[in-house]
Amino acid sequence: MGYEDHAAILRELASQSIRIGRVQISAALKAEIAPDPADRADTLAAFAPFNESTYLHQVVARTADGSFKRYPDLPQALADANDPSVREWRSHFHVPLFVEDYGILKSTQSDIETVLALLKEKRFSNFLEVETYTWEVLPKETRLPLKDSIVRELEWVKTRLEH
Repeated sequence: MGYEDHAAILRELASQSIRIGRVQISAALKAEIAPDPADRADTLAAFAPFNESTYLHQVVARTADGSFKRYPDLPQALADANDPSVREWRSHFHVPLFVEDYGILKSTQSDIETVLALLKEKRFSNFLEVETYTWEVLPKETRLPLKDSIVRELEWVKTRLEH
């Protein structure tokens, strides 16, 4: 979610002889933010159904100069939505791993695929934890039966590790 260079982090941990006990796998929401605040309405509207109060949904915003702004929860990011320097938001929501496209919004699924590919190559941990817990607070149109969703999560990860 935070725009990390996953391979660089693994190299740094290895250089410090820090072992990874477990890899936590979860997907966040992301969206490109139009440079002109007047052109952001559709993107902000797409985030609105994910603005719920059960969990915190921190947002990391990438700005035009490559720096980052951090918001403790989605309401604070939405309140600052007219900042013309912002170019992308990533919101901590734990959306299903097996869904990449939410229309205007996307997931950070490609980051997970990168980490799983590194795991296959470097075997830096033997333990994985899939952490999607927002099933009941997902917008209704994105919900599937819970059992089916959990099975799809695990199958999605397993498939990437086997190929």
